Amino acid sequence: MGHGRFINDLDMKEKRKVAVLSTQTAESLFADPKKAIGKTVRAGDVVFTIIGIYESRWDRGFYIPYSTARILLGGGDSVDNISVELKNVSSEADGMEAENRTRRSLASQHDFSPTDSGAVDFWNQFNQKMQMNTAQNILSISVWVIGMFTLLSGIIGVSNIMFVSVRERTHEIGVRRAIGAKPRSILTQIICESIAITTIFGYIGIFLGSAVNEVIARLTENSEGISNPRTDLSIALSVTAVLILAGIAAGLFPALKALKIKPVEALREE
Repeated sequence: MGHGRFINDLDMKEKRKVAVLSTQTAESLFADPKKAIGKTVRAGDVVFTIIGIYESRWDRGFYIPYSTARILLGGGDSVDNISVELKNVSSEADGMEAENRTRRSLASQHDFSPTDSGAVDFWNQFNQKMQMNTAQNILSISVWVIGMFTLLSGIIGVSNIMFVSVRERTHEIGVRRAIGAKPRSILTQIICESIAITTIFGYIGIFLGSAVNEVIARLTENSEGISNPRTDLSIALSVTAVLILAGIAAGLFPALKALKIKPVEALREE
């Protein structure tokens, strides 16, 4: 519950005309959902008092007391929908076993065969959620694999650039080594250049990706399937660390090659 309360026993006993709405429904009816408690809403010819607002990503239900619903339906006692909540269920096999046990229980009470799939229609939300989680995990792994190969190709590309740079600056490196430059300074210079190239173009990619995410977020603002695809600050910080490590990896081997250049041979290069 986000605001107010849910239906209680007194509401059931006195057959009150009260209702509990979802946040999305309350937002469509009132400017401020927090102030919807105590106000009335008309459903058909019946006026209900709102007593609670609940938060849910998927559920858009309009809940009223069962006793009130029976009166509105002419006192009938027919049930066409039963919700069963489960505990200690952790796998699809557990969810299927719970469904079969529920089917057998209903079959014994209402004289139909437990194997008759047409007698009762089941919607196993738990197994559906497990299947969706499996699909999302496969998608996440695929994105990671594609991302790692893309990052690896980028590292190789930057490394090749640095190899060419080292080759073209052989004479410069030889002069620096001849006048006393330490290997650490040569190593640091090349690795820093590699980090700079990787980080600059990496941030260009982050900016373009964030812009695309922002466009998607605006286009799917009221969509139920996509929720807030914007780039989070923690992701940007993580990407920064990855770019630095990628820059170090891309510049390490060219830097080690530069350290192997002998000053005398380098000074002969034109």
